[in-house]
Amino acid sequence: MEAEEGTRTCNGRSWEEYMYWTHFQFTHFCRFLHSDFHHSLAIPTKFSTHMSSRLPGTVALRGPSGIDWAVGVAMSDDGTLFFSGGWKEFAQDHGLQAGDLLIFRFNGHSQFDVLVLESESSCEKTRSYFLSMKQGPPMEVKKAWGSTAAATPSGDGCGGFIPSPEQHDGGVGGVDDGTGRPLPPIEIDVDTLPPHPPQPPPPPLLPSCPPFITKLSNKQAKKVLTKKVVSLNSYRGASTPTPPPTESKLEALRLAKLAVSKDGFLTVMKTTHVERTFYLAIPYSWMKKHMDERERQDMILTLGEKEWPVKFKLRVNKNAGGLTNGWKKFARDNNLQQYDVCVFDLGGERRGPDPESSIMVLKVQIFR
Repeated sequence: MEAEEGTRTCNGRSWEEYMYWTHFQFTHFCRFLHSDFHHSLAIPTKFSTHMSSRLPGTVALRGPSGIDWAVGVAMSDDGTLFFSGGWKEFAQDHGLQAGDLLIFRFNGHSQFDVLVLESESSCEKTRSYFLSMKQGPPMEVKKAWGSTAAATPSGDGCGGFIPSPEQHDGGVGGVDDGTGRPLPPIEIDVDTLPPHPPQPPPPPLLPSCPPFITKLSNKQAKKVLTKKVVSLNSYRGASTPTPPPTESKLEALRLAKLAVSKDGFLTVMKTTHVERTFYLAIPYSWMKKHMDERERQDMILTLGEKEWPVKFKLRVNKNAGGLTNGWKKFARDNNLQQYDVCVFDLGGERRGPDPESSIMVLKVQIFR
């Protein structure tokens, strides 16, 4: 029976494949560099098949240094996608060699974070973290919605493979938001750096046990430890493994895909939508087509005759946005559960609080 569950498909794909390629925010692939990598690099066929419609003509490759390289994406006669214009500079600046392994993480919009592992040691290529010391003037990189900004080192020392929240919320790194001018290059005197920078000790997961803990009876000690373990599990958000969708949920998804219009979108509910953070991301392609670039907007969700006011928030870097305040009430009022499917469609506009503002209305259908 378990094997049969895993082979159930949605439009010819297993549910795992469908959920990964359709609803995961980040996707990854890796490439071993062969001798012909210097001028272009082919993107894996499977990744191209699933992501070709979401890739723009120019993407940003961000190495561990936090610097972005604008690189073109082209297609060969057989449909293979590959990095082209700008790739040569990226490869040269990072000192790439045949046999190196590159791990790419796609953010779903227009940026790849790249981790570089050298062939000889199978460890990270350390020079890729320190390009800012030799880098010339900041380059121009296209932002997601068409404008340009100067890209400079992030300066966080961690590179861009796993960007910090500050980097994501603050837009393109190295740009002065007040003037629009790039920040000056960072100068570091390597000779003055300590040979082993002191590292602060990690914070304890649990408070230190008081001195009297050893004097407790076995029953009392067991009670105290049980409370601490429960508290730690709650802090870590411990949960049981996510079960696969049932046949009825897959059927609901099939019906939802038939119901969604060309001006709408659908979202399969995850735990972050209906239990924890209560945040619903809106697809970037839909936002770009139907919404302006205001960072905060009032919206109305309608289901039948009922209405729910919600808030839409656009990330500062304008690569993502979603429903925040008000979405939790909508989800709870309609008893949304994991794997339920919501179909959203344009429902017109209402007049806003002032004459020049308007409120977008989204009509919602729920399939479960």
